[in-house]
Amino acid sequence: MSLKILGGKACGRKLAVTAKPTIRPTQVLLKRRIFDSFQDLSHVIFIDLCAGSGAVGLEAWSRGAHFVHLIESNPKVFQVLKRNADAVGGNDALLGPAPTIICHRDDARSWLKRFAFEYQQWGEEQKAQTILFLDPPYQLSAVYQDIINKQLVKGRWFQGTIWLESDEQKGLPMTTWQQIEELDEVRYFQQGSSYLWVGRLAP
Repeated sequence: MSLKILGGKACGRKLAVTAKPTIRPTQVLLKRRIFDSFQDLSHVIFIDLCAGSGAVGLEAWSRGAHFVHLIESNPKVFQVLKRNADAVGGNDALLGPAPTIICHRDDARSWLKRFAFEYQQWGEEQKAQTILFLDPPYQLSAVYQDIINKQLVKGRWFQGTIWLESDEQKGLPMTTWQQIEELDEVRYFQQGSSYLWVGRLAP
């Protein structure tokens, strides 16, 4: 099985996935709808906390994201992620140098705790232009709660945009986020039972 970058400077580049279903790639139609709405990601810092194959984070890079962090804890999946990052943004004269794509083999919650200290030293514009994308495997739904409720809502340090992907039937329903008073919904995208919720921490 393979995926492709849908648009931008790396359009058409193929991405590998693991042989066993250890990751859950974002549906192509859903990803297309999302990135058709966010076509120009210039100056954006994109953080994919459960990156898997890296399909979403690398799509963001292809469409202009200034810097992309890809975080994945599974060692076998990380190998695939690293190969994809090298294939999409490696030393290609047409695409430019790729130190702007950084792969981290780490637990999303641990990495985010460390990142919070760095983030709080940034300027206000840079903070606001950061996108935090979270899409863990369905069986790891506790990761959502740990990151959203315990780190972001409780800590109140993040000023950028939050993208949350899940499934109404297999994962957490979208009302999970709509019912959290500390989160302001900006918009959402839905394809079948899968969705991407876009919002921010309420001021």
